[in-house]
This record gives sequence, structure tokens and C-alpha cells, in this order.
Amino acid sequence: MSEEQTEVKQEITPPTAKLGPIERIIGTLISPSETFKDIGLVPGVIVPVVLSIIISLGSTAIILYKLNVKWEALYEKVFSEQLEKQGKSYKDLPPDQKEQFDTQIKTAAKAAPYLSYISPMVSSIAVPMILALIFYGGVTLMGGQTQYKKVFSLVAHIFCTVTLAIQLSLNVLIVFIKDPSSFDLTKGTLITTNPGMLLPAGSNKALVAALTQLDIFTIWALILLTIGLPAISKNLSRGFATAIVFGLWGVYAAVAILLKILFS
Repeated sequence: MSEEQTEVKQEITPPTAKLGPIERIIGTLISPSETFKDIGLVPGVIVPVVLSIIISLGSTAIILYKLNVKWEALYEKVFSEQLEKQGKSYKDLPPDQKEQFDTQIKTAAKAAPYLSYISPMVSSIAVPMILALIFYGGVTLMGGQTQYKKVFSLVAHIFCTVTLAIQLSLNVLIVFIKDPSSFDLTKGTLITTNPGMLLPAGSNKALVAALTQLDIFTIWALILLTIGLPAISKNLSRGFATAIVFGLWGVYAAVAILLKILFS
């Protein structure tokens, strides 16, 4: 076989992954550089997405069972707090508005158990897809060369391990340690993951909104992305990857802070 034929054969030989699906999940945490290079060779999203759904549904079921959530009481608290922000109280409402208020609580309480399971299923697919599209666009604009399916695979692995497996495992653990009545489900997470959660009620809204963005799991995921994007892309340095990841996150954080200030 001539040299030219050998080169052609090498070019058409498809790359093979060195790591299995579960090895990639574990490797995202303990050896991200090697794992992300492997993802760049043969991207795959089925395992991380399916695992994300299983982890989300399983942890939700355990947490809701352990906390024995009273949905009507929870939404009564939420809606009452919204009234207080408007300078109103339930007892001061006219009869027709009280009836509307009670109906909203009952409707939300009936839907909540179903949404508690539907939401994580949808987000396990939609969040990685949307984030991958955003970061794929960022890489392309910065002159990098990659494929959307590679970015999707990268984001799906990071989302599955850091955002779900680690964070939700800690949430499950904490409900077995602390008194169930001490948890506030309206905060979105059962563990303190950002400085904003440590501030007392009535703190400056802008400060709370800004500190809330400094979430430990978010920062962890962003750092992994700065490692992963160059590993799955051509012509993209670590510096440009960092600029893309933290630049886009900065825009998101600024918008989130502004909306929190305006509507809270």
C-alpha cells in the first residue's frame, strides 16, 4: 500500500472514543481535560441527558416525600409575600379579590406536584440544548471551529455532573440531616450555594441580586467550560474560551440582576 493510500485510509477512518459513557461522567469531575478531548472526538448526549432526567426525578421524589410539602400553605406564603411587596394584605382585599386570591392558590397547589416532575425533565433537555447553542455561537464568533453536537455533548456532561449530580445529591443529603420545617422551598435550593442566600431579609435588592449570581456550582460549571471549549474546538485558545464563557455569563448576570431589582 502506497503512502498516499495510507493517508487516505487514515483520513476516512472514524475516530474512536477511549472512554465509555460512565467514564466520561466521572471524568468530567476528576479529569476534565482528558474527558473533554474524548468528547471532542466522539460526542454523545444520550447518556448524560438520560442520567440528568433520572437524577432530577429521583431527587425530586425523595425531597418532596421527606419534606411532606403542603402546597397550599406554600403558595399562600408566596402570594402573601407578593401582596406585602405591593403594600397590601389579604385581610384588606375586597371580597372578589380575596376569592381570586384563594383560587390562584388552589390552582397553583394542584399544578405544583405535576410541575415538580415535568419541569426537571424538560430542563434536563432544554437547558443543555440552549446553552450549547449560545456557546457554539460564541466560539464561532471568536473564530473557533467546532460542531454544535460537540458543544451540546460538553454542556450536557457538565450539566449532568455539576449542576445535577453533585448539587442535587447534597440537597437530598441535607433533607435527611436537618429539620424538614427549617427549609424554604421558595429559594430554589435547600443548601446555601451563594453569598446572597446568607443576607438577612430586607437587605439591599441590588446587593442580594449580585451576590446570588456568585453561585459555587455556576462558577464551577463555567470553569469546566473554559477547559472544555478549547478541547473540542480548533483555533480556540484557553484565553478566548474564558472570554467567551465569562463574557456571556456576565451579560446574563447583569440582565438577571436588573430584572431582580425592577420586579422584586
